[in-house]
Amino acid sequence: MKKLLLIMLALMITLVSVNAELNIDLEDVNPNPVEPGEKFFVDFMVYNMGNAGVYEVKLFVEDPFYLEHGSLQTLEISGNDNEEVTFRVDVEDDASELASEIRFAYRLEGTDDWITEDFLIDIDNEVSLQIISVSSDPQVLKKGEKAELKIILENDGDTDLEDIKVELDLFGLPLAPYTSVSYKEFGSLDARDLEEVSISIVALDEASSGYYKIPIRIEYEDENGKDYQKTSFISVRVGALPEIDIIPETNYLICGQKNLVDLKIINKGMGDAEFLEVDLYEDITYNLITTNKLYIGQVDSDDYETLTYEIFVGEENVDLKLYVMYEDDSSVEYKNLFSVPMTCYTAKEAKEMGLIDDNNNAVWGILVFIVVVGFFVIRRIRKKRRIEEE
Repeated sequence: MKKLLLIMLALMITLVSVNAELNIDLEDVNPNPVEPGEKFFVDFMVYNMGNAGVYEVKLFVEDPFYLEHGSLQTLEISGNDNEEVTFRVDVEDDASELASEIRFAYRLEGTDDWITEDFLIDIDNEVSLQIISVSSDPQVLKKGEKAELKIILENDGDTDLEDIKVELDLFGLPLAPYTSVSYKEFGSLDARDLEEVSISIVALDEASSGYYKIPIRIEYEDENGKDYQKTSFISVRVGALPEIDIIPETNYLICGQKNLVDLKIINKGMGDAEFLEVDLYEDITYNLITTNKLYIGQVDSDDYETLTYEIFVGEENVDLKLYVMYEDDSSVEYKNLFSVPMTCYTAKEAKEMGLIDDNNNAVWGILVFIVVVGFFVIRRIRKKRRIEEE
């Protein structure tokens, strides 16, 4: 009986071992070839041709590769099914090899022995096409308006490159190509040379304000016809910008006395201005009586707020210098310097121009008012006395 049980147990172990056999395919290496000092992602497709099971998978690497994060993963794979698994691998800066191996290992959960398979990864020490700068015109994309992305590529390798294609992956983003295509192609790029690529895009109406990361795929060949491909990321900003201006309620002052200066802070842009502060610079042409720093806070789009300063003006014209600081809805800071010229008139000039009331006229008006009121009061008193005497 014991012998029969041992035979059955051996058969079960054999079946488990058979079921633990998986087929492993290297699906993709991105970028390919990999480059010294960079990271790459390697995708494996794991095929289970037997019964369902839970497997532990792991990647083993040696110099010049290293794993910054742990590689152990667990896969639950149904029978006659497959699963994809991805690992991130880093490459040493001083990698000089043209290729190096990585080792994929797996085992059925609960068992001890790893089953391994090696794969060769190409390392590029001669061919390298890099994105060295990206700019957008305008810098902030507005909904429904065209923007041009300018991407500068550098061939910093020692060999010429051919059949180069640069493509934006806009899938799932509220962005679209301005024309029918989101890529550019050009024939060649010499070693140590630069090339500028321009692609026009548009922000869709459903785009919210903020930054969007765009994958950019680059494909090319070397002189021997070997294919290369890599994926990088660029960022663009979508939003509505505030546009601040300052205008005075009046553009004149009265010389030799205190003046109240009312200024309008106007937001002419499509976006709100937030955390707005104003600093009025002091000058020899006037003395500032009130504080020079004022906090306004938010100025909505197509709206304004009013500032009031009290200053004492001498005999010269005044040029108010105001330093304005604020942020947009993406927390981008803006700093603007405004100049508001004010003409200084004497009181006599201001009266002659009708800018202020003549004090003499006001006095005569008051006297006339007093005489008229007095006349009617005296007349009423006399009338009352006559009635009483009768």
